[in-house]
Amino acid sequence: MERRRLRIGFIAVAVWLLSSLALAADGDEAHGPIKGSVVARKILPSGKVELAPVPDVVVYLAKPLTTEVVVPLDPVVVSVRGVMLTPFHSVVVAGQMLRIEPADQQEAYNFRVESEAEMPFGELIKPGVWERRPAGPVDLAIISCSIHPVVEGYVTVVPSNLFTRTNEQGEFTLPGTYGPGKYLVVAQHASLGRKRAIVRRQVNSRETKVQIELPGSIDSQR
Repeated sequence: MERRRLRIGFIAVAVWLLSSLALAADGDEAHGPIKGSVVARKILPSGKVELAPVPDVVVYLAKPLTTEVVVPLDPVVVSVRGVMLTPFHSVVVAGQMLRIEPADQQEAYNFRVESEAEMPFGELIKPGVWERRPAGPVDLAIISCSIHPVVEGYVTVVPSNLFTRTNEQGEFTLPGTYGPGKYLVVAQHASLGRKRAIVRRQVNSRETKVQIELPGSIDSQR
């Protein structure tokens, strides 16, 4: 009788352990990355139109997965040398410091960062460093200078760290893993415009891929 009880107990423990492992495996399989590519129309010399990959596109999740967003402590620095801004298109997490820093402190600049959103970035009318912490997401803001009209750059303020840029092949992989559901992904390019896409992740899909076509044409880039 005692052996029978021990055998039943062993079987019960084994079944529980196998069930737990199966549930854990299912949970792992239910989460996966969001991958994709960004393309735009390109007019060939023959007049035909084809879809071509677009590198250096900012791709981000429109809404954070949690209410607690970790804001990077280090600032995003835009370096100004003469009339050139580096990087040309910056990305800042909402609440992170954006710094525009002239390489030549003897040169006078009147920097201004403007966007369609009702969120003024302010301005600096003297030599030195321009710093602001944008409070909310902005699809695309323009960096300009009234003293040097040819100075131009762009900044996108994203809601969280879940953003990336496309590589030379126009491909991207968003940071993190995502469970089943719908996700709103935004692709933003300084010249080719913005496009939003709904990504649907199915149960037990290891990864989800999406192709996003920007509204602009490559031949119309400035």
